[in-house]
Amino acid sequence: MRTKHSTNESLALLNSFSLFDCLSGDEKLYLADNIVHKELDSKTALYHEGCALQHLMLIIEGIVKQVKRGAKGKELVIRYARSGEILGFRSVMTNELACTTSEAAGPVKAGFIKKGCLLKLVRTNTNFAYKLLQMACMELEETQRFILNVSQKQIRERVAATLLHLADIFQLDEDNTLKATISRKEIASAVGTVPESVIRMLSEFKEDKLIELNGRQIRYIDIPKLKRMSYSSFYSV
Repeated sequence: MRTKHSTNESLALLNSFSLFDCLSGDEKLYLADNIVHKELDSKTALYHEGCALQHLMLIIEGIVKQVKRGAKGKELVIRYARSGEILGFRSVMTNELACTTSEAAGPVKAGFIKKGCLLKLVRTNTNFAYKLLQMACMELEETQRFILNVSQKQIRERVAATLLHLADIFQLDEDNTLKATISRKEIASAVGTVPESVIRMLSEFKEDKLIELNGRQIRYIDIPKLKRMSYSSFYSV
């Protein structure tokens, strides 16, 4: 659903993202007049894997899940992006097809900036182009850490790291319970294994008094031990 916002509201949105700090007042006004605001329901896709992206996406509120689908439709959760993050810039800049599908993990508010508007500023503002390049490099580094995490860690370490990552993204309530109900299948997708392995490992964590389970709810009991278990020199949660 599209929502109408004033130019001042759109300017305030741009000012909340450090990417746009190097733009002049006129450049920000140009973008503010070309932002489309949308409110998305849970599981609504912002874009699909294999499509040509026509917009840069700003996450205003909520969390977006980025997934890669492999053989037989198997889903691998690459990362979760939250408010204040930007999606789609690499594909927009390089004309590459999207390599992931991004969908709302709950209600999401997002701003969409047309590809042509973005490229116009890239051509005229070298500082802005440089900041986009820095973002692309950081995204590549994050992807490399993810690949190392999946390929080199034991499943016990990967599940611990994933639980900590979920706690960082979705946050915990005053009782240290995750503020989201995540299915075992989704946890397995983030870990890079099958649900049966995740179910077995969560049961072991429960027996070791690292977590408590109540249906899909997860309560964290011993976070320091989970951190020690998940630690690696090449991955940090």
